[in-house]
Amino acid sequence: MIDIYKTRGIPGCIKIATLFFCKNLKLTIKRLWLPTLILAIIGATLTGYGLQDSLTLATQLSTSPDPVATYQGIVLRLIGLLLAYIVAFTVFAAAVFKFLNDLPLKRNIMREAILIGLRILLILTFGLIAYYTRRWLPYSMLALVLLAYIIYVPFHHLEAGYMMQAVPPTHKPLAIFLQGFRRWGFLFAVQLVTWLILGVILLVVGFPTFILAMAKGYSSFGVLFFGDPSGLPASFPWLWAVALLLFWVAICIAFVWAYTVFAYTYGSLNAKRNEKTT
Repeated sequence: MIDIYKTRGIPGCIKIATLFFCKNLKLTIKRLWLPTLILAIIGATLTGYGLQDSLTLATQLSTSPDPVATYQGIVLRLIGLLLAYIVAFTVFAAAVFKFLNDLPLKRNIMREAILIGLRILLILTFGLIAYYTRRWLPYSMLALVLLAYIIYVPFHHLEAGYMMQAVPPTHKPLAIFLQGFRRWGFLFAVQLVTWLILGVILLVVGFPTFILAMAKGYSSFGVLFFGDPSGLPASFPWLWAVALLLFWVAICIAFVWAYTVFAYTYGSLNAKRNEKTT
């Protein structure tokens, strides 16, 4: 288990996480290549089919009274891929935290599954609130987005703390979540810098994929809405598949680094709290 319980500032948490990630890159690949590959394959498949199927369903809005019923196969396929993605992401995140906390994978999977369930519950709750308050749009939507982000920031702290705690746990999940609220500004700053760094890196790495996605989207739009010929080369599907797969591998690697940053952030906040109580 990595030593995370040391007082550090925002640059310190990011720096130590980056040093750990770079120093253990070969070991990271050795331990996480399988869950990374599985998640990347499912994520790339979901992205590819999601783009195409969304355009296909959109064309039926003006021609079919019930496009969902007309294209049940497409809807079921997307739901199936989404469920597969949730399962794959749960195992992937559990494997990442096993690499960080050196605790049994089964224990990590069970805890990550609980956190995923909480995420889904929060999304459904906010979705229902948005539906029943739609008459007050856009003010209700703005308030919901702000509230969701206020909860989202300490939730990452809850995930890191809940997963990194030794057995038996030293703090209850609610206590970790409330600690995240009390240090919301610190967590917000860490997460903002982390996501900005990852955003720039993924934007550069994924630029070829974005170009191919635009070509794919414009081609599919012309074929489905206007009956135009595709105009894409015969090798494009293979090129598109490889680009998506590589981009998703990059996303998975980025998540490993981000989880490491959040783990060190959790340890830093606990070290500060212990210093105040002693």
